[in-house]
Amino acid sequence: MNIGNAYNSASGVFSAPVRGVYYFSFSSFGFNGRNVCVSLFKNSARMLSACDHHSAADSSDSAGNGGTLHLEQEAQVYMTLHARSHIFADDQNRSTFRGFLLFRT
Repeated sequence: MNIGNAYNSASGVFSAPVRGVYYFSFSSFGFNGRNVCVSLFKNSARMLSACDHHSAADSSDSAGNGGTLHLEQEAQVYMTLHARSHIFADDQNRSTFRGFLLFRT
């Protein structure tokens, strides 16, 4: 869902429509012996990261994180994938990004 169209699915950037406190969380899934490592940014500052490194004991890896951010109107929130890291995406939605306004400030 993208109520209010604050998330641009082409660029992957969320732009805060109003000043307030928002909650964001994400999950990422790696498969086939690949590392998964992602970060959430507020404007150009890294705010959250989550990593899971491949081991011989498993064939899939997943990582997730979440937190609250105070955003000014038009602040941008987006995800990045670290170098030499991969995520797997399919119709089972194992890699996700979500956020919502908790309250205006």
